[in-house]
Amino acid sequence: MPESQEGIKQNKRRKHFICLIAVLCLVGVVVLVAVGVMQSTSMQRNMKFGIVLDAGSSHTALYIYQWPAEKMNNTGLVEQLTSCNVKGPGISSYWRNVEQAGPSLRACLDKAKQSIPKEQHGETPVYLGATAGMRLLRLQNPAQSEKLLQAVETFISSYPFDFRGARIISGADEGAFGWITINYLMGNFGTVSAGGDPDTLGALDLGGASTQVTFIPNNVVKSPEDSKFFRLYGRSYHMYTHSFLCYGKDQAMKMLLQSLVVTDNGTISSPCFNDGYEKLINVSAFYDSPCTPDPPRTTHETVKLIGTGSSKECRSHVSQLLNHSSCNCSTCSFNGVCQPPIWGKFGAFSAFYYVMDFFSKHGPLKNLDQVQAAVERFCNMAWQEIKGSDAGWTLGYMLNLTNMIPAELPYTETLMNEASFLSIMVIFSLCVLILLLLAFLVMKRKLCGVEQGATLGTA
Repeated sequence: MPESQEGIKQNKRRKHFICLIAVLCLVGVVVLVAVGVMQSTSMQRNMKFGIVLDAGSSHTALYIYQWPAEKMNNTGLVEQLTSCNVKGPGISSYWRNVEQAGPSLRACLDKAKQSIPKEQHGETPVYLGATAGMRLLRLQNPAQSEKLLQAVETFISSYPFDFRGARIISGADEGAFGWITINYLMGNFGTVSAGGDPDTLGALDLGGASTQVTFIPNNVVKSPEDSKFFRLYGRSYHMYTHSFLCYGKDQAMKMLLQSLVVTDNGTISSPCFNDGYEKLINVSAFYDSPCTPDPPRTTHETVKLIGTGSSKECRSHVSQLLNHSSCNCSTCSFNGVCQPPIWGKFGAFSAFYYVMDFFSKHGPLKNLDQVQAAVERFCNMAWQEIKGSDAGWTLGYMLNLTNMIPAELPYTETLMNEASFLSIMVIFSLCVLILLLLAFLVMKRKLCGVEQGATLGTA
C-alpha cells in the first residue's frame, strides 16, 4: 500500500529533525573537545629560566630560577628550580691566580646546562653578583679585583647562556635584595597591617665578610647612603639598610683572633672554641684583609689556637668588637652607625639559618631563651664530644634586574578557572546527551511506525 502524502511529509520532517540533532551533537562534541584541549594547553606552563651566581666571600653558589613565560610580569610565580654549591673558596680567594677563578665554576655551570632545556640556553639570563669578599678586595687592590672579574666574565661567556655580566654589588643593594627576597617568598607585598602600614618583615643577612640589616622604619632615614626606595605592587617602600663590612662570620673571627694575646710559646687561648680544640694557624692569614690592618703582635709565623669553651667569656670577647659608646644620632646600632628604632618582625637567613638549623637538630627553638640555652650547652661541650653534625639576596637580585616585580599592581588576565571549566563541560555534555536522547526517541518512533505499517499490510 503506497505511503500517503502526510506520511511522506512526516518522514521528511523527521529526517530534517534528525539531521539538525546530528549537527547540534557534532557542534557540542567539537566544543567539548576544543575547551578541553585549550584548558589543557593553558595548564602546560612554558617555562623561562634565570641563573644567579652568588659570589660570596667564603664560597660561590649557583641558583636556577624558573617562571611561566606567559606571566613574566605577574607576581608570586618565580620559584627556585635547583642550586649548586661551587667547590672551593669564594672567587676573591683567587686574586693571586685569577685564571683559576672561572674554571672553579665549571661543575655548577655544567649542571645548569643539564637542568635547563637546550633550546632555551640562549634566552636564559645569567648574572653574577659578588659581595663583601670582592668589596674588600676592591678596597685592598682595585686593579686585581677588576682583573679577577674580567677573568670570570670571560669564562662564563663561553657558555651558551645570555650572560649579563659580573659586578660587585654594594652592601646597601645586598641588604635591599635580601629584603625583597624574603618578603617576596613570604607573600608580603601588597598586604598592609592593621595600622595601614605595609606589612613586611625586616631582613637580617649574615655572610662571610659582612652583615646586612634592612627594615622599613617608622620615621625618615636621615642617612642617604642607608636609604633605599622601591615601588612594588602599587606601594612605595622607603627602607633603611646598612651593611656592616668586616662583621660577617669569617672576617669577624679574624678580628676576634687578632685581638687575643699570643703567648711567648706561640699559643692563643680562645673561649669561643670548644675545650680541647687545637689548630695551627698561619699568622699571615689573619692580616691579609682591610678588616685586620694592625701589624701582627707576634714574631711567630704560625700560632696554635687552643679552645677553652666558655660561652660567657666568648660573648664578652665578641662584645668588645662592637663599640656602643659613640653615637651622634638619637639611636645607633654599634660603631656609631645611625639606625632608626627597631620595630616589627625580622627574618634571618644565610649563615643565621645554618647556625639555627644546627642548634635545632635536637628539637625546635621557639624563643630566644631556648636559643641561648642551646648555645650554652654546645659551647660547654668538650671538642671530643662533637662528631659533626636557601633564602638569600639572589632571588631579589634577579627579580630586580629582570624587572619581574612591577611597580604597580599587575593586570590579571582572566583565564578559565576550574569552576568555569567544569560548568561548561557539564552543560555541553548534558546538551549532547539530551540531543542524543531526542534522536533515539525519534528513531524509535519511526521504527514503531514502520513495524505498525508492515503489520497492517499483512493483515
